[in-house]
Amino acid sequence: MAKMIFCIVIPPYFNSTATYNENGGWTNADEEDLRDMLAVSNVKWALSNNQKTNLTLKDWAKGHGYKIHYLNTTYGNCNYQKKDKTKDIEVLITNY
Repeated sequence: MAKMIFCIVIPPYFNSTATYNENGGWTNADEEDLRDMLAVSNVKWALSNNQKTNLTLKDWAKGHGYKIHYLNTTYGNCNYQKKDKTKDIEVLITNY
């Protein structure tokens, strides 16, 4: 029986106001490098992200024929300091 390799990718949310993005923590170059790596990967993967703050994510996923699964969830109670109370667009993108 062949082994299946699967990877779950949860990068920092690009263009967000989290502490890991302060002082250039997760840059556009990092985001592009990750996308390039996933595009040539020969393993099945799932990428979790926020489409609301990552404006090019949808076009990238559709351009490569990846599936976009929209998650029906909110994180309004997770951080009382969150200033933007509008609903996030949480997605799981898969290459399978």
